[in-house]
Amino acid sequence: YIFSVLGVTICGSAIHTPEGFDEYYNFEDFSRAFVTLVVMATADGWQRTIYGCHLDPDVHGCDDSKDECGSRWAVVYAIAFMCSCTYVMVQVFIAVVLENFSDAKGMGALPE
Repeated sequence: YIFSVLGVTICGSAIHTPEGFDEYYNFEDFSRAFVTLVVMATADGWQRTIYGCHLDPDVHGCDDSKDECGSRWAVVYAIAFMCSCTYVMVQVFIAVVLENFSDAKGMGALPE
């Protein structure tokens, strides 16, 4: 939720480019931002978020005064989100492994 709101704030007005945002993958509103973050959480296309939210005015023809180029904080935002997702997934993996170890230990103690 927090990263969706931050994404709309930081990258909501960035223009669509072939290597960045398109009509579905963008931060224009909360629902699209949430879907974009779900895609990023799978580590599929996280580079598009950085490219789409941190555009060069000379190359893409966006107007930096209208915030069409995104924000320079996009890199920090994307890295923070990816690190948070990685941390959560590692913790889930560890919890599943520990749960299976405790189940296996308990199964060995059962009388036959």
